[in-house]
Amino acid sequence: MPVALSWALASSDPLVESCATRAVGALDAMFVFSLTCLAAVGVAATAVVGPPEMVGLAARDVIGYVGLMLIGRAFLPREAAAVVPVVYLILTAFFAGPTDYGAPMWAWAIRPSSDSATWLIAVTLFALGLGILATDRRIRWADVEA
Repeated sequence: MPVALSWALASSDPLVESCATRAVGALDAMFVFSLTCLAAVGVAATAVVGPPEMVGLAARDVIGYVGLMLIGRAFLPREAAAVVPVVYLILTAFFAGPTDYGAPMWAWAIRPSSDSATWLIAVTLFALGLGILATDRRIRWADVEA
């Protein structure tokens, strides 16, 4: 999901968007919010075929990974923003330890979905990423093709 959204957001022309009269960042934020909610609901709908504890885990992780990707867009070129959740997941797999309540809090993605603090972290990352996306009006000249 973060890779597809990163590609969709990076496929626009930043030079054209910089002179748009509409708030393109806010429209992009609404686009990301609606697709992420749709994906989370789609994951929740799979509860009939999968174990119920995995449904909350998958929905929380979609929300958190999209938030990490959106935060990564503020610091990396737009096409590379999808690397942030991937690097986080690899580091978590190598260094987090057990996949239960013994995992450190920074490894929220592998902790049980019943842990409310992990939901708070994922939703905070998502909200922070949406805020950055909605208010970012900078032209990154590295993203403008000559």
